[in-house]
Amino acid sequence: MLQPVAISIQDSARAPVDAELQVTPLSQGARVLRALKALGVVWGVAVVAIFIPLVHCVLVPALVVFGLVLAVVRFQNRVLLEATTLACPKCATPVPVEAGTGGWPAKVLCPECSSRLVLAPR
Repeated sequence: MLQPVAISIQDSARAPVDAELQVTPLSQGARVLRALKALGVVWGVAVVAIFIPLVHCVLVPALVVFGLVLAVVRFQNRVLLEATTLACPKCATPVPVEAGTGGWPAKVLCPECSSRLVLAPR
């Protein structure tokens, strides 16, 4: 269920610019499911890595920790942004926002001037 959200687009050197963006809000259950899927995939790779000699001593613990961190990050995303383009406040170049970008504040890079744009709800 898409819903419009008024946002402000900021970069480090300019005043915020207002825009509107379509987002998909995530329920508590959907957030838990996304987190568990990410955790399952990363831990599945860790199980496979157990059978790789020498490398498993470092890779398995690293993947276990990475899986937990990724699950927490995915759980914290309360909305998913829809694919769109926004005008860069610095150079006015269209900046693509990929579908599935999560969370507030969302961060995107301008492909032309490399400005880091921060998208946050107003």
